[in-house]
Amino acid sequence: VVAHHVSLIAVRAGTAGFQLADLSPSSIEAFDEIAVEARTALDELRAILGVLRAPDGVASQSPQPTAADLPALVERMRLRGVDIVMETTGDQRPLAVGVEHCCYRLVQEALTNVSRHAPGAQVHVGIHYDVDEIAVTIADTGGTAAPQVSSPVTSFGLIGMRERVAALGGHLHAGPDGRGFVVDAHLPVAARST
Repeated sequence: VVAHHVSLIAVRAGTAGFQLADLSPSSIEAFDEIAVEARTALDELRAILGVLRAPDGVASQSPQPTAADLPALVERMRLRGVDIVMETTGDQRPLAVGVEHCCYRLVQEALTNVSRHAPGAQVHVGIHYDVDEIAVTIADTGGTAAPQVSSPVTSFGLIGMRERVAALGGHLHAGPDGRGFVVDAHLPVAARST
């Protein structure tokens, strides 16, 4: 959660020069410094997570966000300038805690990636409840502004998505679709225990 917010700081600071036409050179330089510091903080958070990751895989006992929290996440991202349409279809109902949490994290990571790699893109978030699975699709149209310069550190976003989905017995496809980028995950409603 902290990494998500720090990542948004890096994205907003890194793209300010492209989004705000009246910035002075010194202001652009200040925003660039903020972006560098935020990416450094992300690198340090990743290192800390590597140290703190429990070898027994026991989950944290703190409350975790669920699919019910997705509208608030989408609204926060809209306020940060991301053009998002969210659509929920099917028989919406509470699911296993792990499935709910995974749905939230998939959307969160995908929207962060759109902010970072495709500024100006339009995004469609689709959540479909079926009898025995839930489908989560995040599709963007490709950005119109220059993307943020990538950090030299390997991104764990897509890797983490794949790990989360696989741990629940689901499957995920993530990649370009000729227009933008699509993340499409299918999770069984009755997730297997891991």
